[in-house]
Amino acid sequence: MQKIIVKNVIEDSFSPIGGHKLGNALKRELEGNSVSLDFNGISPFTSLFFNAMFADLKELGDLEELNKRITVTGLESDDLETYERCKNNAINKQ
Repeated sequence: MQKIIVKNVIEDSFSPIGGHKLGNALKRELEGNSVSLDFNGISPFTSLFFNAMFADLKELGDLEELNKRITVTGLESDDLETYERCKNNAINKQ
């Protein structure tokens, strides 16, 4: 399993720019691997951030299947709710 420490990839957790940076890093690591996203040390996150990240992941195919290979750690409860809501919306719109 590959591990991405999010604070080493992004500078900002509010904008789509940071979401795209993480999405692109995640796309590279997901090729044939499972990935752990470690969000420790960063908060809060916005839906703009996660929507951009999931938009990039859509390029790899079925988001529901891809998300089975992603483990998330270190998100505060509000941020985890935002992550899950954005993930479910992205899956439902695919």
